[in-house]
Amino acid sequence: MCDWMRQCAELVRPLVELMKQRVLSSKAVQTDDTPVPVLDPELPRTRTGRLWTYVGDADHPYTVYDYTANRSREGPDQFLKEFHGYLQADAYSGYDEIYQDAAR
Repeated sequence: MCDWMRQCAELVRPLVELMKQRVLSSKAVQTDDTPVPVLDPELPRTRTGRLWTYVGDADHPYTVYDYTANRSREGPDQFLKEFHGYLQADAYSGYDEIYQDAAR
């Protein structure tokens, strides 16, 4: 079953990339993260991963999800590196450098 999921993910990858480009073409993007439990065979319990949501504006009405293994700023940095516009987010300090870079 895992192989089926991998194959489905590969089939829809071009669509997801198109949706991502359209979200990044927005004048404003809304984002937030949600903690998700992740099975880790090296741990006796689950660990916490992050599912990031990126929502485009009215002219680009798409929602794209991005998974990261932790809450470091590298995830949003990587996803938003081509974005030029307004970012609406909570006060998570990982966004601070994104805001500072945009101000320069």
